[in-house]
Amino acid sequence: METRRLARDRAIGCLLFYSGLRVAELVALDAADVPLSARKGKVVVRNGKGETSREVPLLDATVREAVKDWKSDAARGRGTRPPGTRWTWRSLR
Repeated sequence: METRRLARDRAIGCLLFYSGLRVAELVALDAADVPLSARKGKVVVRNGKGETSREVPLLDATVREAVKDWKSDAARGRGTRPPGTRWTWRSLR
């Protein structure tokens, strides 16, 4: 259980710290909104502050690795939420 939460919590912290996302933007993300490749990635914010959309590059390898670990755990059904569902305010505590 601890390793499952660790991947999720690390992804949450890294996304907030390295990308500058607001908590409301993080909660609204779907897994498809964070496409990754070996050398780059981005976060697609569909409905940000002021009803605007934007793309935030994920330049740091640390955040890409954390998101990759969380996505692989979620794809294997080892996450704390079913794949394809969103985080909630309560789950981020």
